[in-house]
Formats: sequence, C-alpha cells, structure tokens
Amino acid sequence: MARGSRAPILLALLALAAVTVPGVFAVQLSLNSDNIARVGGTGQVAVLDPTVNATIDSVTFTVSTTPPYYLSGANVTLTFAEANTTYTVVVNIYDSAGNPVTSAMVTGITPQTDATTGATVQQTVTVNFPSPVDPRLVGNVEILVIQETP
Repeated sequence: MARGSRAPILLALLALAAVTVPGVFAVQLSLNSDNIARVGGTGQVAVLDPTVNATIDSVTFTVSTTPPYYLSGANVTLTFAEANTTYTVVVNIYDSAGNPVTSAMVTGITPQTDATTGATVQQTVTVNFPSPVDPRLVGNVEILVIQETP
C-alpha cells in the first residue's frame, strides 16, 4: 500500500473515534433546603452491655425426641441483676470455621425474683431453634442478652 493511500483511512478512523467517544458534561444545580429531604440522627451514643447486669451461668442443649437426634434448642441459665425490665436472649450457633449455622431468640423475658427479698434469682431460658441442628456442625455458641426496656 502506498504511503499516501493511508491518509484517508487514518482520517476516517480519527473522525469515527471523535464521534464515538462519550462526552463529559458538568451540571450545576441550585437548590434550597425546601427541596432536600430531611434526615436526622442521635449521633453516636455509648451502648451499655446488659450482660454486665446479667451473669450467664451455663448453656446446655435440648435434643429432638425423634431420629435423627439433632439439637432442637438451647437452655441458657442466667441471673439478671435488674428486675424491673424485660430482656431478649439470642442464641447464635456457628460451625468451627465461624460460619453461621442457626440463630434463635426469645423476647419479653421478665427476670424472676425472690418473693421475700425481691432480688433476681437464677433462671433458665429455653431458646428453640427454627429447625434441628446436626451436632457435628456446632463449633461455637454466642449468647446475646438485649435489654428491651431501659
């Protein structure tokens, strides 16, 4: 191909590239506060750990009554320090690699108290799993105690 015959092809390619390259445009918007949705928040607030006010004494498991004999729930034995509030107890089960296996909770728990002294006493909360869990999958258990009413 002769040197001069490349020029029209090169010009055609440059023209095509100029047409197909997307343009970039800047837009300036003028809005006042009446045109912007309002949002609000509390800012960061320290979260107090309710387990400071509860002692978890033990965790045991319930077993299904029919084969295969898998875990059907957990019994969390604990003592709450505060009597005049309600709590949620959550049980999270993880495999040995830290992957979630199951999770369940019980809400509206009122601490039990001694009839004479009014002090809280040890109680067991049974948390039933949504479906039975193969015990071979259980590597770790996590208990969350959430205060529902301050």
